[in-house]
Amino acid sequence: MAVKGANQVKIGFKKAFDDIRNKKAAKATYAALTVLDQEQALVIPILTSAMANNRTLTINEVGERVTGKITFLQSYAAAVHGMVGVNWTRPNSTEQWLFTAAKTARPEIDAVFKRFMKV
Repeated sequence: MAVKGANQVKIGFKKAFDDIRNKKAAKATYAALTVLDQEQALVIPILTSAMANNRTLTINEVGERVTGKITFLQSYAAAVHGMVGVNWTRPNSTEQWLFTAAKTARPEIDAVFKRFMKV
């Protein structure tokens, strides 16, 4: 004999689990973006308050997919990132600083996701 309401319980459990997973994923993504943001601040080629401080970290949730983005609000950020072969005067600066920061921070970012996504 089937238990009355078992399907509703099953559906409710799945929805609750999905909600928890999505909240964890959003928190993990924001924490990972923070790690990347801290790393990029160390190697950004030009240190101006406009470039270094005018950026946003955003999380976008669509269905089960969670994405994060760092947006630099200065129009020249992409051009600075694309300049290769320039001898930057700021110590520790690198060309394509955001890619470099992502490569350097990758182990820590992976650790963040592992820590946040434990069940």
